[in-house]
Amino acid sequence: MNDYEKFDYYVRTLAELSAFLTRLKFEKHEADVSNNLLKSIIEQERQLKREPASRSLPNADRQLNKRKKVQNRQPWSQKELIDMPYLKDLKYRQTSDGIHQFRYRRDGYNLSFNSKSYEKAKKKAYDFIFELKAMLRNSAEKTCGKTLDFVANAWLNLKKAHSDKKTCAGYESVYRLHIAPTFGKRSVKGLLPIDFQPFFDKLFETSGRTCENAKIILNGVFKYAVANRFCASNPIEGVIVEKHFRTPGQALSREKIQEFKQVMRTAGKYGLAGLIILFTGIRGAELKSLTFDWSAGTWTVDNAKLKKSQKKNPGNLQRTVPIFPDLYDLKDRIQNEDWKISSQRLSNNFKERWPENNVKDLRHTFSTVARECGIENELVNVWMGHSAGNNLTANTYTHFSIEFQKEQAQKLRF
Repeated sequence: MNDYEKFDYYVRTLAELSAFLTRLKFEKHEADVSNNLLKSIIEQERQLKREPASRSLPNADRQLNKRKKVQNRQPWSQKELIDMPYLKDLKYRQTSDGIHQFRYRRDGYNLSFNSKSYEKAKKKAYDFIFELKAMLRNSAEKTCGKTLDFVANAWLNLKKAHSDKKTCAGYESVYRLHIAPTFGKRSVKGLLPIDFQPFFDKLFETSGRTCENAKIILNGVFKYAVANRFCASNPIEGVIVEKHFRTPGQALSREKIQEFKQVMRTAGKYGLAGLIILFTGIRGAELKSLTFDWSAGTWTVDNAKLKKSQKKNPGNLQRTVPIFPDLYDLKDRIQNEDWKISSQRLSNNFKERWPENNVKDLRHTFSTVARECGIENELVNVWMGHSAGNNLTANTYTHFSIEFQKEQAQKLRF
């Protein structure tokens, strides 16, 4: 065995030993409880035998003494208590009118089993405890048998009802392609951090971003499992995953912008789409919804990246922005050519004509040029579909008039 296999063997051995000791400790505790209960029963019987009969007492006192003896009687044998410890939670008494009563006040129940016959009342109480024990045992068996596939599907369905559809679709894809083949059929109760660590280490080498998403998914699934008592703890808390470093976008320099404009002017509809994205700062996914109102001097686009809570406000669904000066040079082509292309097709074609950058870099370039032209950051954020600023005041109370935006738009030159 190599060092890792030895380490894995020792850890598993220690885990099994720990589980055995825990089970042994629990069984010893149950035995101690049973022995203490038996000692208490024997002591009570001895006390009852030692207590003398007081025939000389008045009738009322004799009745009270008799009722106390009945109250203190132990209705269950030692074997019954060992087989069903729940029986000790039944409290017996005899009411003043001679009714025998067993009461159960636990686990959300508030029940009484009454009869004039002691044996009938006892049988009613015993039958209830027997059914309760069977129900709890079946529930525990069902809970312990939940597979990761079962819990993950339940969690994903819950996310669909409260999260963005695209986000949930991404989660489903990562789970189906990367997690389910390895862990899907295993019980959530038996999975440990040591099972997941090699999986994350290997996945990180392939794709750090997918590895991060897998951890987010599994962490959510196991939190859901713990909350529903499908397992006792979340094994993902014991896993170490390196933070994925995402390469930030790059803005084109002024020289590269001029070179880019010349290349794209001869690249047909894909080149026109690239120039529109550069001169508007929109996302590639927003290109298909982009419309121009030349008479009003504005363009409007559907916001493509909104949280579910943001979509509830109709004002967040679209943004209307002034037409920037460089766009007027493309007016005839925008009006007469087909440039509304899907983001995937545009991204694939873009690399063939401009391999130095990707489509997202055009958005970074727009933001950089706008700031270099002296336009305030809050307004640039509004044009790009972001929040106005990083604080509540900026987001809530900042509203730029279209006249002010048109005035500022004249500063933007590529």
